[in-house]
Amino acid sequence: MALAVVALCMLATPALAEPPSARDIDKLIAELASEDFGAREAAADELTSIGLPALAALEIAAAQPGLEQRIRSRRIAGLIREQDLKRRLDAFLSGQDKADDYALPGWTRFKKSYGDDNQTRALFVEMLRADPNLLGAIEAGPRPAAEAVAQQAAQLQQSLQFGIQQQLSAGQLAACLFVAAEADVALSSTAMSLLYSQCQQQPHRDVIVSGSRGGLPRKMLGSIVRRSDDATAYMAMQLSNQLNLPEGIVPALKILENKTTVRSSYYTATALVTVARTKDKAHLPLVESLLKDNKTVSQTQINGGALIQLQVRDAALAAAILLSDQELKDYFDFTGKSQPTDPQSILLNPTLIGFKADDDRAAVFKKWEVYQARRAAEGGGRAANAAPASP
Repeated sequence: MALAVVALCMLATPALAEPPSARDIDKLIAELASEDFGAREAAADELTSIGLPALAALEIAAAQPGLEQRIRSRRIAGLIREQDLKRRLDAFLSGQDKADDYALPGWTRFKKSYGDDNQTRALFVEMLRADPNLLGAIEAGPRPAAEAVAQQAAQLQQSLQFGIQQQLSAGQLAACLFVAAEADVALSSTAMSLLYSQCQQQPHRDVIVSGSRGGLPRKMLGSIVRRSDDATAYMAMQLSNQLNLPEGIVPALKILENKTTVRSSYYTATALVTVARTKDKAHLPLVESLLKDNKTVSQTQINGGALIQLQVRDAALAAAILLSDQELKDYFDFTGKSQPTDPQSILLNPTLIGFKADDDRAAVFKKWEVYQARRAAEGGGRAANAAPASP
């Protein structure tokens, strides 16, 4: 009786379709070159439905001499890859990706740097859909990745030369930031500069500044800024000032410490702005080391009167005053002038902290010397009070 029941169940259950054999796939690929249009279309549809098992044979056929077979094989292989990627991305976003499913390019690196949660996965999928080639390059290694970013930068540069304002999508920008932020990827100064230029454009600034995408683009950009030097240090610092990135202090200190090959008095003054914004007194000795730098930052002439000149030492003095919690009006003449609160509006403004004559400058700097002497005396007094009594 039991055997009969099993037999009946076997008869009632429809037979499962067997997967196509390699011979079946080869036969269908051969049909792609058929003289019958209907046969070619039917073979293409069936190969597409077979999917991944047919991919390897299609890739071989895509390199064969026959034009019709080659073109169709290439197109079908592309469709299969798109379908497979969509399947894997859907599973990836839902957290149902299998451990034995071959990994998405770049995900291992991305997960190590930024974690694995719903927000990181969503951003990674956005990046992969926007620029799969770049993530494939980082999977191949740091050098191919750097070359891929450089190639993209070159295309952007070329479009600018032809007067075309080409812009990366948000996903492309995030992919570039991810690759550029990897410690072992060394980008050229040209590629880095163009990447910073893209970040300055308003739609991209919104992507970086807003809390969307888990703040990851902002974190990536911060990592890149910290590594900027030489020709890109100033751009990194300027962008950080615009986007309020605390990492901007790193290239600013490189500029002030003369650790960059590209230097100018204006760069130095802008670095002083960055330092003053931190309100960190630990930077005061470095700022004071510039109090004798008489290189000109800018100058202006008001109403045909005397020339007002702003030097590096003037900006350094103003920065030192701010860092030491003193009032600028106790040093500079603000009569009839409103004092701004942002260091950039102060330290780069010759009408506020510039001088018409060196005698005027010397009188103001004398006040700082008096403050320094008082500070040294107070420091010495504290040290004496803290010292143990002599036996």
